[in-house]
Amino acid sequence: MFYYWFAAIIGWVGLFWGIVIAIFVSPGVVVFPFVFWIIEGIFPTTYFILWGVGIIGMILAVWSAKGYDS
Repeated sequence: MFYYWFAAIIGWVGLFWGIVIAIFVSPGVVVFPFVFWIIEGIFPTTYFILWGVGIIGMILAVWSAKGYDS
């Protein structure tokens, strides 16, 4: 999975910036809320709400675009 993450980012922004972004962004975005929860002892509700809204938004965008394929 990590290889595909690298390949996708490199394909989008080029070799150098793709490697930099792939190394620093992916682990932080996925791991941060859980590390915060463990260290602070407080569930990051806002973070998970925003994460959920983003996922729902992506699903709605794909769902609404299905009728417009040409």
